[in-house]
Order: sequence, then C-alpha cells, then structure tokens
Amino acid sequence: MYELRPYQQGALNKIKRAFSEGKRKVMVCSPTGSGKGVMLSHIINSASAKGSKVLFLVHRREILNQVSDYMDHYNIPHGIIMAGDVYDPRHNVNLASIQTIVRRMEHKVFDPADIIVVDECHHAVAATYLKVIEAFQKKLLLGFTATPCRKTGMGLGTLFDELVEVTTIAELVREGFLAPVRYYAPFSPDLDGVKITAGDYNEKQLNMVMMQGQITKGIIENWQRYGEDRQTICFTATVAHSVAVCEMFQSVGITAEHIDGKTDIEERKAVIARYKRGEVRVLCNCAVFTEGVDIPAISCVIMARPTKSIVMYLQCVGRGMRIAEGKKDMILLDHAGVYWEHGPVEEIGGWTLSEKVKMVNKKNEARKEKNSKPINCLKCGRVYTGQLKCPSCGTVPEVKRYGQDVEYIDGVLGEIVYKNGIGKKTKKPEKKAATHEEKQSFYSQLVQYANNKGYSPGWAAHKYREKFDVWPKNLSGDPAPITINVSNWIKSINIKAAKSREKASHATL
Repeated sequence: MYELRPYQQGALNKIKRAFSEGKRKVMVCSPTGSGKGVMLSHIINSASAKGSKVLFLVHRREILNQVSDYMDHYNIPHGIIMAGDVYDPRHNVNLASIQTIVRRMEHKVFDPADIIVVDECHHAVAATYLKVIEAFQKKLLLGFTATPCRKTGMGLGTLFDELVEVTTIAELVREGFLAPVRYYAPFSPDLDGVKITAGDYNEKQLNMVMMQGQITKGIIENWQRYGEDRQTICFTATVAHSVAVCEMFQSVGITAEHIDGKTDIEERKAVIARYKRGEVRVLCNCAVFTEGVDIPAISCVIMARPTKSIVMYLQCVGRGMRIAEGKKDMILLDHAGVYWEHGPVEEIGGWTLSEKVKMVNKKNEARKEKNSKPINCLKCGRVYTGQLKCPSCGTVPEVKRYGQDVEYIDGVLGEIVYKNGIGKKTKKPEKKAATHEEKQSFYSQLVQYANNKGYSPGWAAHKYREKFDVWPKNLSGDPAPITINVSNWIKSINIKAAKSREKASHATL
C-alpha cells in the first residue's frame, strides 16, 4: 500500500505500545514534512479493516479535503460530515468538520466511535472539541499536530496522557525531507510599548507599530534584496496590514494578492490556484495560512507579524520548508524580531505535556542568558549560528566591524557575545572611524526611533553625539527602519541611563 520511513514505523510502534499499556489519550508530535498523512492513512486503514469506527475531526474545510484526498489515494472508504454532505452510517471511517458535527449533534444521532482522531490537536482543548470527544469517545483518542502545546507554549496534559514525538525538524532537514532554512533578519521593530494580551502582542497596538510606512517599505525593499524573486508567503500583524503590504508590492510591479478570513471560498481557491501556477509571486495574509496549507513551491516566508508564540512561529516558517523538485532551501525574511525571540526552527524540540512548563527553544534561551546572539553577516545579511564563517558568502566576521556593544565573537558556537555577557574578556579592539554612509544610516535610525516614541528631533541629535562625539552635520533627517544593532545600542544606553539615575537617587537618600 505504501512504504513507511523508519522513523514513521517507529512512531507507530510507540503509539501501539502506549495503547497496549493502558493509555487512552495519545498525542503525536509530527513535524511538517514528516509524512503525517501516510501515518494517519496507515492507522485509519488498519482500524477500519478490523471493523473499528473511526471519527476524524478537523477544524478547517481545506484540511478535511486534503485528508479525504489521502483516503482516496490509498483506497480507504470514508464518509464526510460537513455542510452539504449527508451522513452515511455504513462507513467505518468518517471525516468531520468540528463546526458541522457540533451543530448536528443537537438533533441527529451518530454512531459512537471506537477511535477519535483529531488533526491539529493543539486546538482540541477548545469547548467544541471537548463536547464531541465526550459524546462520541468509546475507547481511544489520538491527536496529531506539529506543535503539541497551547498558543501560550504550555503543555496539553489536561487532555492527553501520552506524547509521542515522530522525529525532529533538525533530523528531517538532515535526511532531506525538509528544506534547510536561510535566515535573514534585516529589521527588528521597536515593541517596547506594545502590551502583551493573552500571551501575545496586543493586536491593536501591534498594528500601529507595523503599519508605519517605513516598515512596510522596508519589507518590499528587503524582499527585492534577499528574496531572490521566489514564491513567497507573507504573514502580517492584521488584515489591514496585509492589505497595505500587498498594495505596496503591487505598486512596484510585483504580483501579489491578499487573502483573509472573510475572503469568499471560491475566490480563495482561485487566488491559490494562480499562486501555484506562478502567476502570483507574493501571497499576503494574516494568520490564514498558518495551518492546512500544503504548497511545496513556497520557498520564501516573510514574517511581518511579531509573536511571542513559538507555535505560531513554527507554523509560519513551516509553510516554506516542504521539499519540491529543484528546491534547494527556503528563505526566512524576519521583519518581526521572531528569529531573535525564538531562534532557528531546527533547534526547537523536546516537547512535554506539562502544563507548568512553557515550551521554548532552550538553546536560544541560553543565548539570552549570556547576552549573545547568532552572527549577522555584515556582507550578505545572513543570520547564522554554529560556525564562524558565513555559510552563504564565506565572510569571517571581526569584532571591530560591529558596534561598540559587542564583546567578542565565539568562533565555536558562531555567536556574537555582547558586553555584560558571561564569558572570557578579550582586548577591546581599536575604534574604527565610521564612514559617512554609516553615520547617515545610524542617524536616520535614531530619527525613526524618536518619531516612534514621540521625542523631539533634538533627541536623535544628542544620541548621535553620544555615539560619535560630534553633532550630526551634513546629514539628512529622513527616517529609516531600525536594525537590530542600532536597537541594541539604544537599549544599552537606556539601561545605562536608568542605572545612573538609580545610583543618583540612592546617593541623595
């Protein structure tokens, strides 16, 4: 019927063992590209052949249609419970839209299921899912997801009692089942004033930051510089932001279209069809395509949506990691600071059911602890870790090429260690005179920061003098997007000023 990869067979063995040991609610972590459809088909076909009733729950029509195609491909008879379809009790296997089955439960009797399978099961703690699970579960619950935790990063131990990890993202990349990622982080927004609501950035405040003209313009300029004219999907902060980014792409002659949750189903299909044919280069959306999208041609992902959620980060980046003929890698253009927040997706793993432990990239958290970050190549713009030499252009970074806040470069880990970090001290490099272009860039970013904060123009001039010991002469006052290096410098002097004020206040007591 189909040939299972070794790790897939291993995962199926673990699932069987868990059920045989008395576990009744098993969650399977199956990363993008690990062949979830093949494993599901194998499980469902085996259960159906034994006469077991299987109810497969999904929360989106697109996902249900994809699963149905898998069932057809492997000749597995099944029914569909969705608006416009009639329930047929003769089928051992039924694929159900969660919204439809909840509505029909009030006036229609369904046969109880022996096995309930939930796709994208990180949604299964929602009231609708719990209602169906309680009503139909007779024996077993099996959930599949690439991100086995809540949006907040906390585990799902209230619903599941066993977690099976199929494999890791890093392993899938090494084995050639996922495309490796090239990371570029040309811009990091200033989010200091944005509140955290329900574990993530407040949408209204986030929209105000990301809708700034210079930020939107920078997204297009950096795509033209780094995106290599690839099939691209752009994730934005809000629907209005998605529309604005789409229009900006169109204004410079790049074919782009926008889709949101209210886009007509047929229009959505038409847009996706045009995108798959290559007639549309950039597809803009706000959280519409984080799940249920299988378009291997995507080879560039633009993150223009800052998020504290490691789940959302993985879902968005995963859209571009599927392999395709002629596709060597994918590019992530980070305009949201998510790379610095969560680190490379290849490092993420080690999931848990615990509701008391927040899922994070432990390696990236360790970097934050010692005040270090992956190297950002000053020549080609690539961000990387794990080696000293840039894997794209071969440049070997030097401390003196970076700002004054850099302590040293760790040649083993491939990380930049900033001052006040933990580690050995090295001799401070000689200060290199900045070029006129470097001074202009720095001053323009200070002007942008002052505009963001509502400061007077004099603030930027004073901070410029603090950096270069001279006033800004013969420089344009036009703002420019703030890079991560300038953002770090501003944060460092703000911390220094705060400590000075605190010290002064103690001295007067």
